[in-house]
Amino acid sequence: MIESDNRKCRICGIVKRRILVGRFDEVNKKYHDEKGNTWNGSCCGECHRERVKNNMRLLRSGNK
Repeated sequence: MIESDNRKCRICGIVKRRILVGRFDEVNKKYHDEKGNTWNGSCCGECHRERVKNNMRLLRSGNK
């Protein structure tokens, strides 16, 4: 049986499904959504990807 639940993303506020796919270690679980994006806590994969993209853009522009 696959463990899954519906979780509200803290960034976009949309209720999305997250599916347990494994564990990082003995305590921390690893979740994906239907598209295969990894959840970061209560932040869905799509919002997390956009946030990381913007942070890397700012970081790299500061190094020039």
